[in-house]
Amino acid sequence: MNTMHELGIAASILDCVDKEAERHPGGHISKVGVKIGELCGVDREALQFGFEVLVKDTEREPLTLELECRASSAAGNARMSFA
Repeated sequence: MNTMHELGIAASILDCVDKEAERHPGGHISKVGVKIGELCGVDREALQFGFEVLVKDTEREPLTLELECRASSAAGNARMSFA
């Protein structure tokens, strides 16, 4: 399994999480949800694994990633939400 692409995506998701956390000082983000278009070519398991590796033993832990694949006509279509 080649996880390099997904690891980069996971790192980008965490960059977004950090920016969102800066907008809400004193808050705590516990979960990030990502909707991924089925044509974007992302391996869900590799993305989940990469995310968990990047979060483990950091101040972000126990941040979780919820992935939802959606039927999409546009490759690379993705949306993100925070909780």
